[in-house]
Amino acid sequence: TAPPLVRGQAAGDAGLLSPWKHDLAYLSGNLQAGLPGLEREIHDTIWKVEHLDHRGAASDLLRGLIIVAVVYFCVGSAYKHHALGAQGLD
Repeated sequence: TAPPLVRGQAAGDAGLLSPWKHDLAYLSGNLQAGLPGLEREIHDTIWKVEHLDHRGAASDLLRGLIIVAVVYFCVGSAYKHHALGAQGLD
């Protein structure tokens, strides 16, 4: 199978946050595409796991894991505040 889309390294795209921006834009595009987008996201993740020796695959997986963790904690915090009225360390 072909590798997932590889981001180009244009001259103006060499910032510290550019990989994060790319990952979030790619994820939001896949989510907007519905089921085919989710299939593409799963396929890309499986490809990255199977090809950890390729440049950038491990860092892409780590960024994805961090994004999932942040979303998990934000949604959980919002739920706990709304449903239970919890604030701070509650």
